[in-house]
Amino acid sequence: MDTRIRVLGIAPYEGMKTLMSNLAEEYPQMDLTLFVGDRELGLEIARANFHGNYDVVISRGDTAIMLRRDLSLPVVEIEVSMYDLLCTLKLADGLDSGAAFIAAPNIAESARLLCQAMDCAMDIYTYDTHSMVEPILLELQEKHCQTLLCDTLANTTAKRLGMNAFLITSSVESIRKAFEQALQICGSQRRLREENLFLRELIRGQISQTVVFDTQGGLFLSTLSDPAPELLDMLRHELSQSQRDLERRITRNLGGLLYSIRVRQVGSGSSVYTAFFLEAR
Repeated sequence: MDTRIRVLGIAPYEGMKTLMSNLAEEYPQMDLTLFVGDRELGLEIARANFHGNYDVVISRGDTAIMLRRDLSLPVVEIEVSMYDLLCTLKLADGLDSGAAFIAAPNIAESARLLCQAMDCAMDIYTYDTHSMVEPILLELQEKHCQTLLCDTLANTTAKRLGMNAFLITSSVESIRKAFEQALQICGSQRRLREENLFLRELIRGQISQTVVFDTQGGLFLSTLSDPAPELLDMLRHELSQSQRDLERRITRNLGGLLYSIRVRQVGSGSSVYTAFFLEAR
């Protein structure tokens, strides 16, 4: 049985895909599948590959935010660190080059923190939608901005407009941090699943049978392999009274059997369930 963690990586640019692929060799416990796609394309790729039964998705910037909104899987974001921003600044000849910064909000926030730490007044622009990028760049072009530090979308658009742009890239250490976080999340989820299976098997080993309903009367858990609809209906009939008492004992006749039933209210986080423990004679 393959116990490796299945990871779907959506890199916004080709260079990140290469870094992720090389770094993945240090993580034999991780089965990494990689694609290149920014924003909408990245989301489309993730949807097309959702059948792969992945445990977690790793991406960066606005692509990670979009994936998190759309997917039910946990999404780990490769953060843009201060070191990553400083490397890009150095490549663009530093703050003296009259540089401006344009990126999605989560990356732009890192730039703001860097500017505060370095007490500099670099212009920072951010956008919420794809259509906002080109107007911002055209405005900067009219202001004769010499250098742009951009995320993937802004960098692609700036290059098309013939502007001097530098892509903010993520370092190996930023990717390593995301890998470690993904492994930690999946490890915790795996332990919870194993504990859940253990507790369910433990309940099934009891002499009495257990049936649990949520507050809406939905069947949450049953140790009966094929509970009769009539039995479930009988128990649901007891829900309204049972939900008012922390614990109660009742006896009921059904189909020639006498059921001795203990009813308890069981809390789990913010949810409350009604558990029926049955013995039939």
